[in-house]
Amino acid sequence: MKVELRFASSYTSNDSIDDKYLHHGQLDTPYGTLYMICSGIEDSREGAVASSMTFEIIRRIVTSIPGRSAEELLSSGIREANRAVFNKISSNLYMHGIGTEYVALLIDIDEMHNALVCHVGRSRIFRIWDGGITRITKGHLRGSAKIDQGIKAEKGARIHGENKMLARSIGIRTAIEPEIRRIFVQVGDRYIICTSSITDHVDDTEIVQLFEVNAQQYADSILKKATNRGSKNNPVVQIIDIVNSSESDKYRTSELIESNQQIRREQ
Repeated sequence: MKVELRFASSYTSNDSIDDKYLHHGQLDTPYGTLYMICSGIEDSREGAVASSMTFEIIRRIVTSIPGRSAEELLSSGIREANRAVFNKISSNLYMHGIGTEYVALLIDIDEMHNALVCHVGRSRIFRIWDGGITRITKGHLRGSAKIDQGIKAEKGARIHGENKMLARSIGIRTAIEPEIRRIFVQVGDRYIICTSSITDHVDDTEIVQLFEVNAQQYADSILKKATNRGSKNNPVVQIIDIVNSSESDKYRTSELIESNQQIRREQ
């Protein structure tokens, strides 16, 4: 069976921030393909600098240091990024209170039962399977136990005020503990990785209702919904499809697509 990872991304950047500060994408590593987003807490050049620093430090560590596990490297990268961003913030009054959220999914198609999820902050990973949606990550928040535990809020509810206070983010404190765990992935899964500037404006149910078979169109639809509702902090959506590209699996793939479309029509 030949398994492929198909990737689509959609984002809105701040026109006042140079493209060199883009801080999301996919990386080939010795452990598989790493999809990650670093998202500054503030929509500013300083927030973009902090995010870019985090992205580059983690990229360097996970692609160039042999002999350690993927968990160790990601944890090491986040801790090193935290120290670097914290030191920069401490020496720059204009960056006070500016940190970075981080979310990543590492998939090795030869070891799909051992995919790795890593995150700090409120950015999300969702799994879409046969028309349903599951939150893979939980927001590291203060002030709202329900949202903190990943329990779905009342439909249409938005996160405001105290609920937006992060319990963890890169660069705010001297030490940090990233959340890292293994998950099982399989052919037919679709994963959505997105910043909190998406999920502050589009809830889980709406993400399912926006479903598109074409991954790029799906990412664009989610982004458009968030930006139309006022999302400003450089929203990013990544879509990863795990597909079987062999001839024998085409019929099963067609069945899954039809099932997803039927569920969407019934909602």
